[in-house]
Amino acid sequence: MSTPNSNNNNGISTHFFIVAAALLTLLIVVLFLLSGTLNNDSKTNDEETPPVIAEETEEVTEAPTATPTETPVFHIYVTCSSGGDAYATTNTVKQGESDHITIIPDFGWSVASVTVNGSATSYTSSFDLTEISADTVIHVEFSAPVTPSEEPDIPQQGEQETE
Repeated sequence: MSTPNSNNNNGISTHFFIVAAALLTLLIVVLFLLSGTLNNDSKTNDEETPPVIAEETEEVTEAPTATPTETPVFHIYVTCSSGGDAYATTNTVKQGESDHITIIPDFGWSVASVTVNGSATSYTSSFDLTEISADTVIHVEFSAPVTPSEEPDIPQQGEQETE
């Protein structure tokens, strides 16, 4: 038989359940406070987050601008007529850099004209583009060599011109 002062070893004491429940509740409250879900007014900084307002935006059709840490990159396009070849050393350059354009006419051909972005230039051989600040299109036109059928009729010595 058990006396009132003896311990009951068959079960867990009621005091244990009360202490365990209190600790569990305390742990849950601390976790909620740390995650900020229980008390949003307890922010340590004085700044308030502005509300997010949805705005209607139009589709942007402009080219994206580079961030200050990125240097824009531009393309160099070189085209030419028949009678030779022309090419850029590189096809892309960073803003402010240079690129070399090589022009090679075929045997007997010559450079008739060179345009840079549609504007005529005085270049007739290879040249350097400097301080590039936009995509650039270069076009080279070659002039065909004179063929015997295109030569003017020049009288030889001793021949008379006939009319």
